Amino acid sequence: MQVAITSASLNSHQLHNITWNGKDYQGNSLPDGDYKVNVEFTEHNASANNMGKYKQLTFTKGTEPVTLTIPNETYFKDMDLGLVD
Repeated sequence: MQVAITSASLNSHQLHNITWNGKDYQGNSLPDGDYKVNVEFTEHNASANNMGKYKQLTFTKGTEPVTLTIPNETYFKDMDLGLVD
């Protein structure tokens, strides 16, 4: 399992369009396999005992494009995940 970590939190809620080119921070292509994207609300720092406003998306990077439409939840709406290698 590979891990990616983003930087500082924002001060307000807003729409995010995030892209990943399937490479690591040095520009090297990462191997095919399972990856996870974690999303956490700014005002709630999730922990193992209190996941709160937290969402984890799992996808498989491979030879086929990935297109996922994530069902709406209380805190997360209109989420799509797409990856073309």
